[in-house]
Amino acid sequence: WKGPWRWYCEELLSSWFNLEQVKETGITIMQAECLARANGLDVTTTLAQGGSIDAFRVLVRQVTSNVAADRHLVVSYDRGTLGQSGTGHFTPIGGYHPESDQVLLLDCARVKYLPHWVPLTLCWESMLPQDPDTQRSRGYMDMARTPHVQEDMPSLITSFRYAKDG
Repeated sequence: WKGPWRWYCEELLSSWFNLEQVKETGITIMQAECLARANGLDVTTTLAQGGSIDAFRVLVRQVTSNVAADRHLVVSYDRGTLGQSGTGHFTPIGGYHPESDQVLLLDCARVKYLPHWVPLTLCWESMLPQDPDTQRSRGYMDMARTPHVQEDMPSLITSFRYAKDG
């Protein structure tokens, strides 16, 4: 309970974004990448339009088969492609079943959608539609803790909070 996560709240985003706009339109994958980097993560972002399904499948296998590596894969996808309501959404991939070529989406909007298995090809297709805010496809982020970040080192956002509270 003493980790930096306990300080996270919507107000922390207000130093980066207009919260009313975020509530209306959300954030883009590049904005999410900036937030992740500001919080001590090493992030590699790939837009689906510039990537390949084969490279995505290899990465999914790597990340989901080695939990000790402390890497996480988050997809930014179009919900409509999966038959869900809404448009853009971020969610982590929690597993991969190679025999059926399906990924487990650990949906972070659990009230609306429980974790569910999706064919990897459909997951890939859901990243291809253009984000109306960027006019580019959605994609995925391969994230891991930056090696030089100490466990108890506050993030830039948390540091801002401390300075603001003075």
